[in-house]
Amino acid sequence: MGIFKRRYLFLINSLLIFTCVLSLWLLPEAKLLIAFSALAASMGIFILYICKKLKRITSIVGVLCCISLFLGACSSYIFFDVHIKNQEKYADKNILVKATVLSLEYSTDNMSGYIVRVHAISGEERSVSFKSRLECNYVSELKAGDTIYAEVFATQIDSDINGYDMRRNMQSRGISLTLTSNEDKDYVKTDSVKSLEVFFANLNYRCAYSLNYLISGEEGRLASALLLGNKNSLSNETQRDFSRSGVSHILALSGVHMSILMGGIAFILKNMRVRRIPRAILLIGTSVFYLALTGCSISATRSVIMLLCVYISMLVSYKSDTLTSLSVAGAAIILLSQGAVIDVGFWMSYAATLGIVTFMPLIESGFEHIFKNRKSFIWLKKLLQSSIGLVFAGLFALIGLSVVLCIFTKEYSKYSLISSVILTLPTAAVIFLSAVSPIFANVPYVGDFIVSANRQACKFMLDFCAGISKKSDTLFMFNYDFINYFAIFIAIAVIASLAIKFKKKWIAPIIPIFAIVLLICNVCAYNAIHKDDIDLTYVNISSQGDVIVLSSDNQAVLCDLSQGSYNALSTAANYALRSNVSEIKALMLTELNSYHVASTSKLFKSQRVRELWVPHPKDEDEYYVLKSLLHNAEQNDVLVKIYGNQDKLCVFGDVTVIPYIQFIERSSVPVILLDISYGDKNVVYASAAFGEALKNNEATKINNANTLIIGARGPNVKEKYRIEEGFSISEIIICDIERAIYLDTSNISNDIPIYVGKKYKNIALN
Repeated sequence: MGIFKRRYLFLINSLLIFTCVLSLWLLPEAKLLIAFSALAASMGIFILYICKKLKRITSIVGVLCCISLFLGACSSYIFFDVHIKNQEKYADKNILVKATVLSLEYSTDNMSGYIVRVHAISGEERSVSFKSRLECNYVSELKAGDTIYAEVFATQIDSDINGYDMRRNMQSRGISLTLTSNEDKDYVKTDSVKSLEVFFANLNYRCAYSLNYLISGEEGRLASALLLGNKNSLSNETQRDFSRSGVSHILALSGVHMSILMGGIAFILKNMRVRRIPRAILLIGTSVFYLALTGCSISATRSVIMLLCVYISMLVSYKSDTLTSLSVAGAAIILLSQGAVIDVGFWMSYAATLGIVTFMPLIESGFEHIFKNRKSFIWLKKLLQSSIGLVFAGLFALIGLSVVLCIFTKEYSKYSLISSVILTLPTAAVIFLSAVSPIFANVPYVGDFIVSANRQACKFMLDFCAGISKKSDTLFMFNYDFINYFAIFIAIAVIASLAIKFKKKWIAPIIPIFAIVLLICNVCAYNAIHKDDIDLTYVNISSQGDVIVLSSDNQAVLCDLSQGSYNALSTAANYALRSNVSEIKALMLTELNSYHVASTSKLFKSQRVRELWVPHPKDEDEYYVLKSLLHNAEQNDVLVKIYGNQDKLCVFGDVTVIPYIQFIERSSVPVILLDISYGDKNVVYASAAFGEALKNNEATKINNANTLIIGARGPNVKEKYRIEEGFSISEIIICDIERAIYLDTSNISNDIPIYVGKKYKNIALN
């Protein structure tokens, strides 16, 4: 039993997890080499044991370490290099598939999204079995369990959608393809499949619907998210506000949610004097059922496996070790679903638990010291341990989360600590009240009181996060090269301090705390050095237009030069947020297009935008567009600035933007020139047809530019355009080859670089 009493099992499972993470950066051949080398090493250890060269416990630990290496490398090869690669071969093709709908992902006024399992593909002799996203560019009435034959276009998952890495999120669930259906006639529904997965998906939907009906509004949707993990109906504003408040982890089912719910059930069973063994069996069954009901998310699975270790130890009368349970849960999840190594939810849950395990002994030892030899205060000790312990558990979990946030999300809210402390008890109240609401729904007075209390708790959480979100400079961005090294060092320090059993419990957290303080000092010093840096990035969206991103000191200004699609705005905003920008200072529109009404509304709800800059309307149509934009801005607390043609707009200190907007007779699309200046540096963006429209003073602006950007938005080019003699241009950026062929290069030296078709081009202004 030494393998269980000591922390050998913790180290063995940690080795498996480490191997799986390491395998992400290894070639397939290297993974197979590690796997077969581990098998050979295990055989060598077995031979040495037979020859009595090794002790029994040493041999067992050595063989188990080799098995961990083999399983980690082999499972990574099978998942990423076989399973995912087999899906990606269908990308960029029209295919006919037979698929079963597993769950509804989202539903809007004009689109529906599902997760489906593909069983067959036209032209394939053998059957297949993999999950994919199905996006219907129309409102679909499909439900979980429906089997369809669909004609779809397959593409790889976009790397970044709506502010987070969609590709990594989906690949962690074994999904790497998006199947797009453009018309409802593209699929034929055949029958409905009955399975446990479909049954629990429908049950979750019905429970969420009932809870939403009882509580109603965004409060009801928040209650469904906290109790059932059903976040599909949560508004973009709520998810944005929770993220900016640093408590987005509250929305993901994890150990906190499981502990509150299962702890309440255990308390009831214990006070009903249910014996230990029947109580453990009931708790095992309830936790597994709840896991299936909530969709078996990775973070919830981790917490359930840890709870099962505790309940099984109750059955065998053996005290469970938290670290061993945590490592067993992590290793089991990765073996069952290797994609968990790239899932932020798994690592947030895992790191949060590590934070609790690392720091919670300090609080426990403090309680033991205060209430030592005071049996009369035992009830007070339990009360304080339950309430204060819950708050500190959330606080310590956040400390562990900081490592994961640095690696995955690259952002950290300065209000995370206070938000976590304040919202811990309301979260527990919402989970508990949501669980008992259906039971007492029809009981006079009691049901109304529970629903009212639940709604008020949810409203408090929503209002609190909205208030934090409105504050400026809420987020710290961690998109630095040295962050990953610090994060790895902190993780190793935590594991090492946990593996060693110190006699003094307060010694264990010293190394992780020192590493975190050192990280904060480095980030603050780096930000202070680069505080005045000004960056300009040209983002080429498509043939319909571009966006210019100006950023400085964690803020960005987006200059929209597109037709106003949400794809253009969100792509630019997401790029800015990945570049140490915590919020959008201003969105500058260079024309008033009806598309801007819907796109700005969605952007304001998904990102925090402070100001909206719009041009004067030139006719009645643009006036009504401006009126709608003003309404959107008012609803989302966005200030509006209306500017005129050739107005000088101050962006960051000495950085100015001067817009020149003109029209030519053959087109209703304006010819736009932006003159962006900072000190001696001058960047000019011009539509490709500028040669037909611009006057002498605008032509002078182009000749005096250091960098000239020839963009996509504007009238189609009909004749060649040229750069006049006497220019000071040092580089030229052209959106695509179609515009490039119209450039007259007679006056341009071969030494001047010309960049064609770059999606992102960064230009340092200082």
